[in-house]
Amino acid sequence: MFEQRNADGEVLGLKADKRGRGAYTLLLADAIKEPDEIWVDWAAVKSGIVLRRAYLKRVILPDGRSLLARFEWTSKGWTAVTGFDTADAYLSQFRKGALLYRRK
Repeated sequence: MFEQRNADGEVLGLKADKRGRGAYTLLLADAIKEPDEIWVDWAAVKSGIVLRRAYLKRVILPDGRSLLARFEWTSKGWTAVTGFDTADAYLSQFRKGALLYRRK
């Protein structure tokens, strides 16, 4: 989850070192504990079709950048995706399927 890899799976470094993310690593857990939104959708993967729940959390950082934390739950367990400097258009691509929860 915290390793940056190329297309062949070779580890290139730690994601925490990429674009200054390290200082905000603890915020990732908030996406699961206190998500802004939870979506459920079907996804095609190598092993077939799976039902996945996506937990989204967006945090505005002190320097004005925004951090998007996205975790997914499937029958295989948790997987994580993170992004920096997230615009609304970028965030909207993860809003697929049925909305189960949205923070007021």
